[in-house]
Amino acid sequence: LVRIYAGMVRQYYEALKVWEEEGSPISTLSASNSTKKHPALDQIEKLRKDILSYSNQLMLNPKSQRDSETKQEEKASPFAQFMSQSGGGGSG
Repeated sequence: LVRIYAGMVRQYYEALKVWEEEGSPISTLSASNSTKKHPALDQIEKLRKDILSYSNQLMLNPKSQRDSETKQEEKASPFAQFMSQSGGGGSG
């Protein structure tokens, strides 16, 4: 998973560099003389979305770490679950 993430980041920066060297075109003409999104820009946007998805899975950003901590806090310990089910949660 880490190798895939690293490869995508590398592809992203290479595609971004090439796109900027071409003058950062937003659109291009299609075969039917209509305008469409430049293929390099489309590739950059897809890579950006994939990188974000993988960074969440790898917990590389603060939001994914916070979400993980919240999920862990929501899960009660097995002992706490046993105590609440058995009615042994009171004092005395």
